[in-house]
Order: sequence, then structure tokens, then C-alpha cells
Amino acid sequence: EMKRGTLILCGGGEEKGELIKLGDKLLGNRFLYAGRFHDKDLAKFYRTGDIFSMMSDINSESFGAVLLEAMACGKPVIARNDETRRWLIGNGGILIDKDDPETYAKALETALKKKWGNAPIKQASKFSWKKSADGYEKLFLDVLEKQMAKG
Repeated sequence: EMKRGTLILCGGGEEKGELIKLGDKLLGNRFLYAGRFHDKDLAKFYRTGDIFSMMSDINSESFGAVLLEAMACGKPVIARNDETRRWLIGNGGILIDKDDPETYAKALETALKKKWGNAPIKQASKFSWKKSADGYEKLFLDVLEKQMAKG
């Protein structure tokens, strides 16, 4: 649907072969399958593109860490709209409801035109390891305090 841009696909899975064939057929030299990446190389990969998108089925993931990783690298994300992704992505990307090429292409075009500033990074920082650790520490201290009060 889009007249410009390159789709870079990475990872594995049962549908990898079919997705590569489809990308080659529909996009030709505007498609690249980059293979699998080691965790230490992911930040470099995220930074190569303008947008990160993962259109997993709604509620198919427990958390969506790759969306946060991409936003932490300054990339806006496009994903399906569900409760978890609304919470994770906030103002760091675009969520779409419809599962059709026109809606997806429009979201990509919108994301490319928008001046994101540091919105993706700011959103990802809400889920930093430090904030997670602080939250767990508070929870444990609250539980301990309640247990001690019971005597």
C-alpha cells in the first residue's frame, strides 16, 4: 500500500518461510529478511529503522518487551490495540484495531510524518528495571510491615 519504505523482518517462527516469500513477492528490493539477532545486537537493529512494528495477535503476548526495547531506542511503535499494549505504548506509538493493509499503511504513514521527539523513550522509561525493582521493594516492605504488625 505504501510507495516508499523498506520492510525489515527478523526473527524466526513457523511462518518465517511464508513471510519471506510474501515479502519478496510483494515488495521485491524493498524487503529484507535480516535473520535472528542476539540480545546484545538488538539495540543496533532497532536503531536502523524509523518505526518498529509487531502485529502479534491480540493478547498473544504476556508483556511485549520488544515494544519497550524499541521505544527505549527512540523508535515509535505500531501494534495492535489491546489493553496491555495501550498501557505499554501510551504516547510512544500508534495502536490499530483493524487487521487490513490499508489501516496498517495509514498508521505507518502517520508514524513517519509525526514528530515524536522523546515520547517513545519517555514512555519506555516508565518500565525501567529501576522502577520495577523499586515497585517490588515497596511491595515486599508493605507485606513485611503487615506481617510484623500482626505480631
